[in-house]
Order: sequence, then structure tokens, then C-alpha cells
Amino acid sequence: MNKNVKIILVLSAVLIAVILAGCVKEKVVPSAPIEVYLAISNAPALNQTAELTCTITSHEDAPNTTAQIKLPEGFELISGDLKWKGDLEKNSQKSFKATVKSVKTGNWAIEAIAETKLKDGESYSVVDYIYVVLGNVTASVSKTPPPTPFPAENEVLVRVFVEIDEPPSTDYIHEPLSGVPKYAGVYKFYFKDKCPGCGVFEKIDEIPLKKLRESLFYGEKRVRGINATISEPPSWKDISFCVGYPSTNFIDEDTCAKIDQSKEEWNITVHYWKTTVAIP
Repeated sequence: MNKNVKIILVLSAVLIAVILAGCVKEKVVPSAPIEVYLAISNAPALNQTAELTCTITSHEDAPNTTAQIKLPEGFELISGDLKWKGDLEKNSQKSFKATVKSVKTGNWAIEAIAETKLKDGESYSVVDYIYVVLGNVTASVSKTPPPTPFPAENEVLVRVFVEIDEPPSTDYIHEPLSGVPKYAGVYKFYFKDKCPGCGVFEKIDEIPLKKLRESLFYGEKRVRGINATISEPPSWKDISFCVGYPSTNFIDEDTCAKIDQSKEEWNITVHYWKTTVAIP
């Protein structure tokens, strides 16, 4: 094979490679046709209100788009809209608002979801969340899930018996509560300051009750424990875990009994009474 033939073969190979390369199309990853963003005006403590704003942004024409705000059981709608449906033009936005009220303490996730139809007929949906840590006095909101404050395995199976009876005649600090109990509250108790009368109860859960007989109700539930050290109140404070019907500022074992967090199961009996005194 002479030199000219070698050159022709090399050039032919290069030409074929160029032609083949031109036949390979770069794969284009399509961008999201729509986005959704959920915002909240403030962090609502228990029984407070806040305004939710759901905004849908389109990056291409998005006919028959739907959007919805999904409330957890810790919130209820006061006014406004939780749903929207309509057509979005390319590079446009649509927002709708709802005023909600916090009604139950706990860790909650408020979800916004938007959905549209693609050109090939397939559905495309996106979601966004607001995470609310809701207490009786304070609340916090975040766009990321809150860290788990204690391991999931740190749970106590609480069995609670609630007696419906009259306090003894020599008992001058209790009186019966009205009606019938539907649940027993789960509380953490701590001192806000270094004084005997500075005790505070913070409700963290509740145990539904069922009637066993006319004067006795029963409920059970796996309840997560409480960290022994927290930043607020300061870690030097004692924190107790109790179930029942709390007094004003101290633990009354007749109505709200302590739970041993080191146990896997705990049985308690409390009276459906109101404590009429407080520690000054």
C-alpha cells in the first residue's frame, strides 16, 4: 500500500466519523413546565391566625392547571381559598391566598401541590411545604423539616384510666369537672423561673378515651418522650412528663400523674377533677 492510498483511507475514516457524529443528537432535558411556592405571613401560636399564599409559576403554556393547599389537622380554614384552577400562559404567575387558624399543638406540614397537563397528555405535578412547630405560646415555621427532637424508639405506651367521682368530703382543693372526658392531655411541665409558683404546663399530645362503665374511661397511646435537656427553658430546669388534667402551676398527682420515661409501658389512674388552688 503506497503513501497516497494510506492518506485517502485516513481521510475517509475521519469523514465517516464526522458524518456519524453529526447524526447523534444531544439529549435535551426539558425544564419544569410549572413551579409552586407556598409562603406564610407569620408563625401562629395556638389559636392564632396566619395568611398562606400559594404561587404557581409557568415556564410554558399550562392550560387546565390546578393547585391546592392541604391543611393538616392542626389548622383550619378561616377565609379565602384552598384551591385554584385555570390556564397559565408562558412565563406568568398566579397566586391565591387563605387565612388559617392554628387549633392543635404539634409538628405540622402544610402542603401545596400544583398539576398541569403536558403536550403528550401526561400529567406533571410539583409540591412545596411549610413546616410548623406549634406550641401553646410560641410557634416556628421553616421550609425544611424540623429535626427530630428525640429518637423514635424513645416512646412510652401510656395506659390511662380516668375515674368520674366526687372528691372526698375532707378534700378542699378539688372539684369535679363538668361533662364527660373525651381525652386525657399529655403535658410537659417545667419551671420558667427559680420560684415554686413558676411552673408551666405545655400540652404536647392527647390520648382519646372510651367509656368502660358509667364512672370509668380508658385510653392508651404510644407517646414520644421529652428530651431531658432543651435550650428553652434552660437545661438546668427539671422537665416532667405527665398525663391527665393539670392544675395551674404544680403537678397534682390526683389529676395529672407523672410518667416514667425510662419505661416502655406505664399505667396511671387520674380523677376527672379540677384543682382549685395554685402555688403562690
